[in-house]
Amino acid sequence: VPMMPESQNTPNVVDSASSDAAATYEKAEEGDNSSEKVQVLDGLPLMKEATELKERANMLFKQRKYNEAVKRYEEGLDVLDRCKNQPMLREELEEVKSLKVVLHCNISQCMLDTQLYRRAIAAATECLKLDEENVKALHRRSKAFEALKEYQDALKDALALKKLGGAGLKASDAEARCEKLLLTMQEENIKVNKVAKDNEDLFKMKERFEVIFDKYNLEDTDAAPQVAKWLIADKDLDTTAGKVAKKWGMTGKEAKQFAAWIQKGLDMKVIPTPKEDPSV
Repeated sequence: VPMMPESQNTPNVVDSASSDAAATYEKAEEGDNSSEKVQVLDGLPLMKEATELKERANMLFKQRKYNEAVKRYEEGLDVLDRCKNQPMLREELEEVKSLKVVLHCNISQCMLDTQLYRRAIAAATECLKLDEENVKALHRRSKAFEALKEYQDALKDALALKKLGGAGLKASDAEARCEKLLLTMQEENIKVNKVAKDNEDLFKMKERFEVIFDKYNLEDTDAAPQVAKWLIADKDLDTTAGKVAKKWGMTGKEAKQFAAWIQKGLDMKVIPTPKEDPSV
């Protein structure tokens, strides 16, 4: 890696990971001859190499060769990672950071276009770690969340995007997208709540069935298949419940709960549908 000694007249030396190099530089500046001279990484060749890889990747992207483009973008990031833990000129370190932002953001777009939404989110998130107000990364991550039906996270990024100006979207379009995501999220929450309620009701039905099953010692009987046949033949829960109560001596309420669970099993295709038998 090309290195160059830092002049004592240049105060803008920083380390991408720690302040040790800067501290050494300051000691040398104060006349502490015991300290070694700071060696500053020349970032220009690395940035040139990474930029060339980015340009090649951009051409591949335009040709819709997304996988190949991603490889070149990632190679560019690997080149820039050689700067890690190395003291650099402050302005060069900022340029490296800006280039990393672009590479991560471009990877996110490639992943969106190939419908690899989790990877799109991961790449956009890496971009936002370096530039938390990057509007393109926010937009792409929001779109990926939306594609995965994770509407709350999609809305959160869309709102942040709107606050920052909309990433090229008109104010009205950004507002409309936020409203759409909010409405979709509300509709999904209603569906989720309904499923949860249905499952809760199903669990309670099962519990009641098991209590009745044990109470009347029906384990070694053909109660379930028999009730299933009655339900198919009667096509009326109350009529079947009357037969159940009479056969096993249940109360009317117990018989209806027992028959209702069997009917649920038939509806959900858990219990095989018996053939109709007029003699039952």
